[in-house]
Amino acid sequence: MNARSFTPNQSRQPPRSATKKSAVKKSRILRHTKSTPHFNQTQVILFNKPFDVLSQFSDENGRRTLKDFIPVAQIYPAGRLDRDSEGLLLLTNNGEIQHRLADPKFNTEKTYWVQVEGIPSETALAQLRSGVELKDGMTKPAKVPRVRWACRCRATPKPKCSFVSAWRA
Repeated sequence: MNARSFTPNQSRQPPRSATKKSAVKKSRILRHTKSTPHFNQTQVILFNKPFDVLSQFSDENGRRTLKDFIPVAQIYPAGRLDRDSEGLLLLTNNGEIQHRLADPKFNTEKTYWVQVEGIPSETALAQLRSGVELKDGMTKPAKVPRVRWACRCRATPKPKCSFVSAWRA
């Protein structure tokens, strides 16, 4: 028992504020342990997401999703690629890793090598360098260097792009 005194008629319950703090702390602990497995139980999957696949595990419109390729439960993408993009996607069962990589407040820098049709103009590159307006808001300014290297092989043609003409990082 703590040093606080009470009479037999008083409730032995701790003060309301202490109960609330304890519940909040317990909730954080439960949430933390539920989404963050011990380090040796952390799973990381590197997946080469194909074109025309959503970077999520379900879709009410019947489109292809990660579930069609990854038969692992309780694993989540750390970021996303657009449906009409293809490339490496990191997935993990560790909520802390996923959060730190995906949440914009951590400013985790990501590098994308992008195949584009045609040679982008300096105006188009300047737009990327200053940020682009998307449905969910402005993107942060991108670093868009000119890449001197070009692939000699031909990528699989996509409906929107019939040949490789330039690469950007």
